[in-house]
Amino acid sequence: MKKQPTKKQDAQQSILVSLDSLTEANYRKAYSEDSLHELAASIRVHGVLEPVLVRPNDSNGYTLVFGHRRCRAARIAGLAQVPAFVRECGDEEARELALIENSQREDPHPLDEADALQALMTEYGRSIAELSAQTGKSVSHIWRRLRLCSLGEACRNAFIDGRLTTGAAEMLATVADLDLQAQALADLTPRWNQEPVTLLSARRYVEERCHLLLANAPFPVADASLDGRPACNGCPKRTGAQPLLFGQPTKKDDRCTDSACYTAKKEAAWTRTLETALEKGHEVLDDEDSFKAFPHGEHLPMNSPFVDLAAKCYSDPKHRTWGAVLGQQGKGLPRVIARDRSGRVHQLVTRDDASIVLKAVAPSVAKAASRSLAAPEDTRKQQAEQRKENAKRSATVDRGLARLVEHVEGNEPTDDVLRLLAEGFFEGSWSDVIRSTVKRRGLTVPKGEQPAIVLHAHLATLTGRQLLAFCLEMVTARCACPGYGTHYGSAFMRALGLLNCDVQELERDAA
Repeated sequence: MKKQPTKKQDAQQSILVSLDSLTEANYRKAYSEDSLHELAASIRVHGVLEPVLVRPNDSNGYTLVFGHRRCRAARIAGLAQVPAFVRECGDEEARELALIENSQREDPHPLDEADALQALMTEYGRSIAELSAQTGKSVSHIWRRLRLCSLGEACRNAFIDGRLTTGAAEMLATVADLDLQAQALADLTPRWNQEPVTLLSARRYVEERCHLLLANAPFPVADASLDGRPACNGCPKRTGAQPLLFGQPTKKDDRCTDSACYTAKKEAAWTRTLETALEKGHEVLDDEDSFKAFPHGEHLPMNSPFVDLAAKCYSDPKHRTWGAVLGQQGKGLPRVIARDRSGRVHQLVTRDDASIVLKAVAPSVAKAASRSLAAPEDTRKQQAEQRKENAKRSATVDRGLARLVEHVEGNEPTDDVLRLLAEGFFEGSWSDVIRSTVKRRGLTVPKGEQPAIVLHAHLATLTGRQLLAFCLEMVTARCACPGYGTHYGSAFMRALGLLNCDVQELERDAA
């Protein structure tokens, strides 16, 4: 009769444990089904070669510490028992052991790793430095994983489904507003594009639409009294406070990642400005009229009835601001306070008032400025002429492109045409595609030289079918290198289909 396992057995002596008696408590939630079935096939032939680790529980059974993937594969393989080591340990040590063991085997999904690290910090007070020492991973790695805990549900699901690379997920996690984060995901993952979002495209989107440049903030970033919120220049959410993810930006490039806080401060600053302006008797434009006054950013249109006192007067030889040119007499003019769409406040005076004062204080500047202070009718005439010129240029481009298409459709493509096409693909390629192409083609990059320059010089030596092959290589290489997941890119897979080539065969050759 087989001896039943006891809870006091030596941790180094393996025993057979029934899979049905095991309680699983694993931080990992995402498993590759293909990988599990591959492991199950191996277990059917060889069995479970390395024991899992369990600990006794209060139900007179065992709780699995690590080896969850082996147990799942063993179930798929039809096994009833697995070999196991038994170890007495508490919840904290068990979580620690699971994290370390999984990180040394097949990498867990970054989100699962992030949640486990976060639990060790919040439940047991571990610091990033301690986690780094215990797991053997760098401080940068730990910090980046913890950043993923800021992902909202939509982004977490997209990451698990393989629609986001790890770099892209880390970048979206820097968007503090979860609604804005979800909108970014929706914009980056349209239905027609099944490729995983890359770090490059996520960074470009986030920096352009989600992160806000503090140097352009319409409020003092050092002010800690706005809406009861701390000053921006010491905020841990700004990119300058996160060098492990964003590098070390200059003060000029520092950005706010919390758009909700930024907006609240912007509105608080505007309210303060509004109250002060009304106390001084200035006219204040509401948002509707303000946005009409500034329809395209921070500059007044040419036909505006106002002059911005902070804007440069280009009719002045020294290019001083309108406020400086009008001087003391200008300070007595009635002010109109408005703000543009970014929230920046502007002090305006009417063009008629500015013209009268300018003739008195600076006649030469007034004469030169007569065009910029022209009546709206004259401005509209200039704009009509500009529109006519733009229409002419557009029609010229259309005719030129039509001739180009007609020529290419009616003739065999020459090397010049193919080279123009190849250079277009080259110029639109990402830097990682260029680097991999240089390496794949065996090109040597001299010290201090850029791979793009080397590849462009190589392109100049190609002819005929070589140019066509280069174009195909640039197209299929884009998105062909996967991040986390198994996506190779639709163009790459379609190209393999044309060759009747199996990607699994290539993977076996590359292993």
